[in-house]
Amino acid sequence: MQRRMSQRRIMPVLASFSLHGAVLFGPAVPACAGVFNMTAWRQTPAVAWIDSAGPLYSLNYTFEGQPGVKVTAFAYYGVPDNCTGRIPGIVLVHGGGGEAFPDWVTQWRNKGYAAFAMTQPGGSGYDGYVNNVGSIASAVSFLCARPEVDPDRIALFGISWGGYYTSTTVGLDDRLAAAVAVYGCGYIYENSSWSSALGGDTYYIDTIDPKNCLPNADLPMLWLTGNTDPHYPLNIHRKSYRLTQGKNTIITKVNYPHGHSPPWNTPEIGRYVDSHLLNATPLPEFRSWTWSTNRISATYSSPSGAQSAKLVYTRMNAPWSDWRNMTWYTTAAQIDAGAGTIRADLPAGAKVFYLNLTDSNGHEVSTEHVDIALDGASGSVARGAPAPRAPSDLTARPVATGRIDLSWTDNSDNETGFKIDRRRSGFTDWVRVATPGANATNRVDTDMEAETRYYYKVKAYNANGNSPYSNVADATTLACAAPAEILAKGGVWRYRAGTAEASAPAHAWRSRQFDDSDWAAGATPIGYAYAAATPLPDMSGSYVSVMLRREFQTPDPAAVGAVHLDVDYDDGFIAWINGEEVARVNVAGDRGSFVACDQPCSGYVTNPCANWTGTLTGAALPMLHANNAFAVQLFNNSLGSGDCLIDAAISVTPWSMAPNDADGDGMADDYETACLGGDGEPDADPDADGLANLAEYIAGTDPRQRESRFAVDVGLAAGVIEVSFRTVAAGGTGYAGLTRHYALEARNETGSWLPVGAGYADIVGTGGLIRFTHSPAARTGCYRARVWLSESE
Repeated sequence: MQRRMSQRRIMPVLASFSLHGAVLFGPAVPACAGVFNMTAWRQTPAVAWIDSAGPLYSLNYTFEGQPGVKVTAFAYYGVPDNCTGRIPGIVLVHGGGGEAFPDWVTQWRNKGYAAFAMTQPGGSGYDGYVNNVGSIASAVSFLCARPEVDPDRIALFGISWGGYYTSTTVGLDDRLAAAVAVYGCGYIYENSSWSSALGGDTYYIDTIDPKNCLPNADLPMLWLTGNTDPHYPLNIHRKSYRLTQGKNTIITKVNYPHGHSPPWNTPEIGRYVDSHLLNATPLPEFRSWTWSTNRISATYSSPSGAQSAKLVYTRMNAPWSDWRNMTWYTTAAQIDAGAGTIRADLPAGAKVFYLNLTDSNGHEVSTEHVDIALDGASGSVARGAPAPRAPSDLTARPVATGRIDLSWTDNSDNETGFKIDRRRSGFTDWVRVATPGANATNRVDTDMEAETRYYYKVKAYNANGNSPYSNVADATTLACAAPAEILAKGGVWRYRAGTAEASAPAHAWRSRQFDDSDWAAGATPIGYAYAAATPLPDMSGSYVSVMLRREFQTPDPAAVGAVHLDVDYDDGFIAWINGEEVARVNVAGDRGSFVACDQPCSGYVTNPCANWTGTLTGAALPMLHANNAFAVQLFNNSLGSGDCLIDAAISVTPWSMAPNDADGDGMADDYETACLGGDGEPDADPDADGLANLAEYIAGTDPRQRESRFAVDVGLAAGVIEVSFRTVAAGGTGYAGLTRHYALEARNETGSWLPVGAGYADIVGTGGLIRFTHSPAARTGCYRARVWLSESE
């Protein structure tokens, strides 16, 4: 049987270095991400139905708490009667001493929601915190998998300890559309009912407390509490919500009792969730507030008008450790509905105060409280313009194998920009793919798989927060062209005469990002003294080189085993793919060295033209994307040469290297059984670390562990740059007859990636640590490592 091409490559791992230190590219993660197992909790939990008759169901669901430890929780699940279409969902989290309340589920089921309430499993020590957060995130995964639930409209509502756990979950789970935290918050080790127990626990403080995750929360949140709450004082409440990145709505009610039933009967909560998941009329909002020694003033907006306002204050000078003994007072505030302002005179001795506004529906909102001891006797808080309105009419149109064009209607005039999220079919995770600026109404999305369905949603944002998301639009990328048609001869290229360098810097025109729209366009072959499709009658005697560019697609870059070049030329050429030199024929100089546009080539061709073919595999493969740029510089032997010609084609060869790969997905069957629990999808990413299963198979990393990554470390010590990474031998299940190879490369001043030195172009993986040092560290550098598999010799 004929052996197939025996190599496959993945995208390289990049590291940039400057005198300020090393930077590894990757998504931002909260400080607590390593403690809470979101990779496992994003998976749909195992469910054992207890009562499946409905409309109020009961069940046990099982998820992974600490790695390898299964945890089971009881829950009620309810859906509206006569449920049709996809409806919003909500996860309901009880407080201390609580449980899965069926009445709470029924309340939200009757409002039109798919409602899920669990009895939190808890556990001893730190495991209890982890298990409770896991029960919430796994509940979200349960809802995302339900056919009646819209996975883009799921809210979280927690009371007391449930509010505390909500404050953690919002910084970990980006699938939530809105959240409500009642009473509970972070910083409880500083000042709360639990500060005496947790105040000296550095592990809790640095890893478990919600303040570690809140800075990563980017969603609208309602923070509701009472000014006399016996467990969570206002000072840690304010410190918590000020950490978030989304839009916060604050409600601080006067003498609000602590318990489960008060929030069940607080109408603002239902209105708030409805406004974000059902496009209902939003609550009022305070835009800004200022205070001086004798007055507090605020501006507001309220779609339902303003019924009344009041000043809430205490004359007690916080130490907040004595918050339970604070005595609070209220007095009327003056509303100017035409101007949209509220003001109140401060009574003598007021030390902490805030404003409450009630609209015509009886819904109340608050400003943040002012603490003169911390904030000063005068000051201001400006929330800027209100958050923008949601964009609408989002559409997605497939254009190519790796391209979808998006368009939407901009419904606001105060946005800073937009945030576009994408989700691949079969997955629940949304990925931020673009953030176009203000007034944008379209975007091109690239670097995707062929014949794959993608979903999109977009929201506007400004300094005051995010709008709700638009509708969700989807499109399926077009099919991949046959290998012979990746880039055929006779196509239309962009070209320009080599009368001067084509860009500044001179190598920039070879990259994918270069804009060649002002170049001439013409079909190949291009040249003169031949039957060229695009003749160059002015070349002889005027210039010796021509620059040419053309785009081509590789919808599945990681699945490319080889790139084949086929070039007709007279007299010489250099070729680049995505800025990386891949061929140099009849042109003097080492690979990657610069050749000026007016330098003749070193060899020549007599008529008819010559043909050159080459195959790029392993370390010679360039870094491919879904959309790529092929650049060629044609050189003549002299100004007076009698002829010149160029034409070129590219084809790619996919290869399934695994010796026992029944499904042809590139991964060995026994590897898929051992590491993926069966027939895994090659382009799925179950551990959400940015590498698909196929790429992890090639790199030798664990597709189940986010922490298992192929990474390059760069550091500076005593003026010496050290670059290092650890290799992995191609051994164990699924790697019979294969060898793993690595290359360590740096980018030189011409923009070409080259091995850092002898011995680094093809390193066989054995499990050892590879180190490269460079001295002196005079300027910024960029390094990358690549990994590929080949059949063992």
